[in-house]
Amino acid sequence: MARTVVPWSALAELTQVAALLGREPGELRGALAALPPSIEGLALVEGERVRALGLFVRTDLARTGRCSLVWLSAPAPSAALELAAEAEVRAAREGARALVVGEKHVRGAGPLLLARGYAQVNAMLRLRRTRRRPVLPLPAGLAERSLDDVGLDAWVEVENAAFEDVAFAVRVTRADAERQRAAPAFDGGLLRFLVDAEGVAGMLRGVIAPDGTGEVESIGLAARARRRELGRWLLRRCEALLDQRSAREVVLRVAASNAPALALYRAEGYEELGRDVAWERALDRPG
Repeated sequence: MARTVVPWSALAELTQVAALLGREPGELRGALAALPPSIEGLALVEGERVRALGLFVRTDLARTGRCSLVWLSAPAPSAALELAAEAEVRAAREGARALVVGEKHVRGAGPLLLARGYAQVNAMLRLRRTRRRPVLPLPAGLAERSLDDVGLDAWVEVENAAFEDVAFAVRVTRADAERQRAAPAFDGGLLRFLVDAEGVAGMLRGVIAPDGTGEVESIGLAARARRRELGRWLLRRCEALLDQRSAREVVLRVAASNAPALALYRAEGYEELGRDVAWERALDRPG
């Protein structure tokens, strides 16, 4: 039976997609509702079976010259490679000079990707908190504020500034922020900001999964606020907010190349649960 690649929106339901990603269908629908139009779910299907899937990302194409295929998941590595090949075609058609492929739930794809000309360029590490620590006193001149206090534009500005040139980070727009705030699973109490005399200096965001797992989704600081132990404050404050919501455990993700953040998390007692490898391949332009 022939295999074809279709958008997730063309699937009758998301049960198979959620199962391959190890997520609940309801949670997945909520996450997808917050995605911008520049991120599209792709599925390799054979009849009614989903053989491989991933998210095709072209958000930062103009800035980096790259498209990405992330969340790559498949029971068979050959199916994952087939979907990656289709993503290469789409990326080249968009004018990308390279495609980055991020593994999620797929085993044995590495040798196939290497044979296709990919090189390992990074990895997303999954870490888990091993001990609780108290929240540190907030230094003088800083205050904690909510999204209602600072506004959407300040959120977008500090998030983009904090994660500039950080691997796997995607720039956000005001429309993206509005979409995230409108998503059913959005919890404004888990999005907090540090403010000083110049404006928003940092942010934290946590999420609670349906199974009760708490995730430190992001902590970030404007350049002027770094090297003041504020990253540690943001981390512990986010953990405390998750604990207040009875998180059964606290996890986070960090790029292997983000040495300062990784050093902080390890010093704070986080242990590695696993890693999702990222690969990159140069593309031939069409024509």
